[in-house]
Amino acid sequence: MSSSHSVLSNILAPLFLVLATFTVLFTALPFAEALQVSPASYTVIDTQMDHSYAVQVTNDQTYPVRVTFQAEDDAVQLRLPAQLELSAGETRSVVFGVQAAQVEPGYHETRVLIESRAEGEATVRASAAVAHVVRVRIPLEGTHLEASLHFSAASVGEPILFTVPLENIGTQRVDVAHVTLTINGELLEAPAMSLLPGERKNIVVSWTPPEARTYPLLVQVEYGEQSISLDSEVVVGHLSARIVGAKPGAFALGELFGITVLVNNEWGAVLPVHVVAKIAQGSIIHSGESTTVLAPAASTVQIPVYLASNDLKPGLANISLEAHYGQRVSTEEYEAVVSISSIKLLGEGVESESETSWNLQVSRTYIALVLALIVVAACAIYIRKHYKRRS
Repeated sequence: MSSSHSVLSNILAPLFLVLATFTVLFTALPFAEALQVSPASYTVIDTQMDHSYAVQVTNDQTYPVRVTFQAEDDAVQLRLPAQLELSAGETRSVVFGVQAAQVEPGYHETRVLIESRAEGEATVRASAAVAHVVRVRIPLEGTHLEASLHFSAASVGEPILFTVPLENIGTQRVDVAHVTLTINGELLEAPAMSLLPGERKNIVVSWTPPEARTYPLLVQVEYGEQSISLDSEVVVGHLSARIVGAKPGAFALGELFGITVLVNNEWGAVLPVHVVAKIAQGSIIHSGESTTVLAPAASTVQIPVYLASNDLKPGLANISLEAHYGQRVSTEEYEAVVSISSIKLLGEGVESESETSWNLQVSRTYIALVLALIVVAACAIYIRKHYKRRS
């Protein structure tokens, strides 16, 4: 009997060790979490000297990654660090250099794509990326003011908010004497103000259109002996746009994936639309957004929105979509099933295709349990045969 217990202990002890290790590793497959970068943006103001600053990069993932840095364009000349290796949970400070001496006076902005990647076996691969924004503002010598005009599409009887951002881009204080908006014969005025070098202020004026038609708009800004004129047209109609569907794209857990939102412009004019998409599992929420202009009376227009799939796990999820236009919003909500390489909207019959054979809607726990039962059964058969031979 003691011999039998010895055989069992010699076999089962390493067996349970293997099963425990397998369960831990399998349930902790490297589905990437967000790469943390601080600060998210940096602004260099009023200097034409080369400038350096530190950026903290944190690997919040449970496995080591390789981090790379790449500028999206050459609007600002940058000195970026070489790629680096970060272990799980490690934070490291890297130095970014801004060659401001080579930047012309004015406002410049560029983005640096910071990407982490982990590579292992074919089924253990993940990546994540964040954007770090670098801004350089070199004031112009003297008195200089910059103005722009923003407003949304309008519907009859609904107020329109006209926003006129003013920014002092010079080296001297600017005293703004008058800001006027002329529309439909009405004169809308804003109070006088002063802006210090580098200061920015928004002027907001509201107006409600009486009928559906096109209104000419003129904005005039007077400061010192100078003035700025901005003209535009305000198209007023009966706004109507709605979300008519969505198509999630194929992806790998831990990476960005796209949701194509289908929006129908039912208005007879061009319509700017801002789409926001969110996918939620419990308290974990990832969101993405995209802006486009829909053609007049357009049929269904496809608007891609990209989201991070960090922390998503196989199982149910909720997807909510919002299409903002004018003062209105069109919303849709879907219940979805997340699998290892696809997302399916329940009730929609829309499922993304993937090149991998892992397109099964099963949980890692279920797979681990089945494999564990197979291993235990095989060991039980082996022990029984071994015991019979000893008998």
